[in-house]
Amino acid sequence: MLSLTASMQRPDEGIVSYGNQATTRRTDVKTYRRHVSWLPQHVECVPGLTAREQVSYVGWLKGMRRSEAWEAPRRCCRRELSRGQRHLLAAAGKREGAPHRR
Repeated sequence: MLSLTASMQRPDEGIVSYGNQATTRRTDVKTYRRHVSWLPQHVECVPGLTAREQVSYVGWLKGMRRSEAWEAPRRCCRRELSRGQRHLLAAAGKREGAPHRR
């Protein structure tokens, strides 16, 4: 159901819409996705991308212009980090700061 709402799948019958935005025509999906977001349970990041590149890539996939997508991480990361985000950063720092085994 959520994948239908997020326009990741197309319905067998009927339409999915948000306000006056619908996913019936392929050309409308880009506009629809600017208003609806979906965060799946299991997220795969593109290997080798930095955090900024990953956020920019997702913005571009959602239809942002390249320059707009590149600036998106600066806007979205100005807010205070949640407890979960702080834990992720701490875990990444511990992992990267750990002595390497030979």
